[in-house]
Amino acid sequence: KDVIREWLRTDRRVAVLDIGPGSGTYGKMVREVQPNNWQLIAIEAWEPYVEEFNLDSIYDEVRISDVRDAPASWVEAFDYVIVGDVIEHMPRADAEKLLLRLTSPGWATNYKVIVSFPVLHLDQGPYAGNHYEVHVDHWTIGDMDVFCAKNGIRVLDKGHGDVLAWYMLEGRKR
Repeated sequence: KDVIREWLRTDRRVAVLDIGPGSGTYGKMVREVQPNNWQLIAIEAWEPYVEEFNLDSIYDEVRISDVRDAPASWVEAFDYVIVGDVIEHMPRADAEKLLLRLTSPGWATNYKVIVSFPVLHLDQGPYAGNHYEVHVDHWTIGDMDVFCAKNGIRVLDKGHGDVLAWYMLEGRKR
């Protein structure tokens, strides 16, 4: 996550969308490196997390929806979209569709899409009744590399540690 922190620190973008913020890890990171200069919006599928993790104190706005059902207008006009530790929580086909939507012209106007996912196969069930926490699929670095290459998605940077892999993808503007 230090690499992601550096990406954010060295950029001067102004609008960030955090998909599936959970406890607000990436939102806190944005606020740390760019305290109040950036607009920060979240799309969270599990409404109880807003209160449990005090997401309203981190984000300028928290929109409640499974991102797969969210209107396209909810993800337009952001300089960064963070998909942090999200894709392993949905079937592969849904994750691929989401990533294609976020990086394809005609749906989103994103410039950079940050994706992180566990490199370890970690079984995880529901948390406090939240079925969105279940790990449904396991992505490898090779899986992401092949997916990006096959779909013409430009990888601007990538890396991995012992637990997480991270990618910065180019979102193609309309």
